[in-house]
Order: sequence, then C-alpha cells, then structure tokens
Amino acid sequence: MRKHRLILLILTTLIIWAPAKGNAQLSRGFGGRVLTTGKQTAVAVVCAALYGPFTIAPVGVYPIGLYQIPFSTKMGPSTGGWVLGSYNLIPDTSTCYNPETGAPIPSFRVTNYGASRGLGF
Repeated sequence: MRKHRLILLILTTLIIWAPAKGNAQLSRGFGGRVLTTGKQTAVAVVCAALYGPFTIAPVGVYPIGLYQIPFSTKMGPSTGGWVLGSYNLIPDTSTCYNPETGAPIPSFRVTNYGASRGLGF
C-alpha cells in the first residue's frame, strides 16, 4: 500500500510540473551599452515590439545581432545608454522583418531588467 501511494505521489507531481517545465524558455542574463536603436540600424528593419530593434556592445560573450523587448514596464534602451536583462537563446523570427521584402529578420527577445539614459543621439 505504501508503494502505491509513493508511485501515485510521483505521478501526480510529474503531471503537475511537466507542462510548466515544457513551456520554459531558455534564457541567459546579459548587459551592455546600446549602440543603435530603431531606425539607426544599417538594414531596414521593423519590429512589432515595444522597443526594438537595437544593437549592443555587450559586456561578456553574447551573440551579435538585433535585440528587441516585446513588452516592459521599465524604461526602454536609448543610444549610448546601458541595458541589463536576459535574452532568449533561440532567435525569434516572427517579430522583426524587412519592410521592403517582407523577409523575417531574426532577433533576440529580451526581458528588460533596467536601462539607463543614453547620450541622446
């Protein structure tokens, strides 16, 4: 009887925790100085995100590319400022695109922990 209870407890725990772990996103913390924002990027890119696209000079080893913040209650990044957050390791191809061709542009989704004011250029 005790063995059956233990098995039932383990199965119940797995049933409750499995969906929560399956939807978890792989993310990693990062930070850096914002180099460009919005229309300052070299390629014509439009993002359906609150802040983006923007590029950074990272502090540490992070992928080169466009970053975007889909939603945030904090101040967004500005050129010359600093940004701190975590980014999704898998690039998102559904948010940013080239308006001339309609081709999707991969960008990294960022959870914004905070941003400083930039130099304003």
